[in-house]
Amino acid sequence: MSYFFLAGEIRNRLAGEEAYRFAKKLVKSGVKYWQVLPLVQTGFGDSPYSSVSCDSGNPYFIDLDDLAKQGLLTKEDLKEAEQKGEIDYGTLYRERFLILRKAFSRFFFDDETFREFIKSGVAEDGKNRLRRFLCELGDSVKRS
Repeated sequence: MSYFFLAGEIRNRLAGEEAYRFAKKLVKSGVKYWQVLPLVQTGFGDSPYSSVSCDSGNPYFIDLDDLAKQGLLTKEDLKEAEQKGEIDYGTLYRERFLILRKAFSRFFFDDETFREFIKSGVAEDGKNRLRRFLCELGDSVKRS
């Protein structure tokens, strides 16, 4: 099952709080294993099995609400990103990158935390980031 099938508005159901709520429901229901489609960036035909890279994350799963909390997107930006009903992948492809570019343009590259990250030269590979996300997700579910 893909994240796209989670309840909520499209911009919210891709990652973030909706994913955590869904995982908590699975735990409460007694589900011990849940198989997901690959979370990589899709290629031709929007298939997760035809990725442009086995290490890239899918930009569709970037939580826009989280970017707004960081001050990189406004309420107006989020409203523009709303898409009701079924997912239109063509629209999502055209519009998602525009809003992500907008958030990128507002990123403060001289931030001390960011500079330390650059100085350290340490960048986790996609598998470690995914593992950390899943561990954090598991921890949050255990706390509930």
